[in-house]
Amino acid sequence: MSTSGRFWLVRAASARSDCWVRVGDTEGDPAGDEMMSSLLDGAAPDQPVSLVVWNRGRRRGDLLWSGGSFSAISDRAVQVLEAIGATGWRSVPAHVRFGNGEELPGYQVLVVTGTCGDFFAEADRRRTDRGVDPFHEWDGSDVFWIGARPQFTFCVTDRVREAFDAAGLDRIEYEDPADVV
Repeated sequence: MSTSGRFWLVRAASARSDCWVRVGDTEGDPAGDEMMSSLLDGAAPDQPVSLVVWNRGRRRGDLLWSGGSFSAISDRAVQVLEAIGATGWRSVPAHVRFGNGEELPGYQVLVVTGTCGDFFAEADRRRTDRGVDPFHEWDGSDVFWIGARPQFTFCVTDRVREAFDAAGLDRIEYEDPADVV
């Protein structure tokens, strides 16, 4: 149980055996930075985002590590978010493939749209008797960035984690923010 009792830091598993993805530079697609910038600005591309598995990992999970400002999320996880009416996110279709061209179906790009204040910044840290408090400048979303800046870790509320756990989603790592600060 979280000492914060309300939210969790979330990231995809990132062992070497896990699939790590990046935006592919294929003909007809914007370059990676341009594509991610447009996604974060709320633009929806006309075609699926091309992602390529850039390491030798083959293990798949419901989130795929990118080491950047997005995650590839499984169709199964998207269905869970939709079923509970989670807020603060949207998804964009993705075409995921391994370097050899083999397709990895069943994924989308998770675009986190929810935000809160940067509770990790020393000047902005909001401590309570139960740990840090993300509710400073929090927009109330179930899925949100810390400090409105994309990073490899985003936050979810307890209800999202409980729904993911109940659905048996895997290769998702959770951390209590109180353990980080």
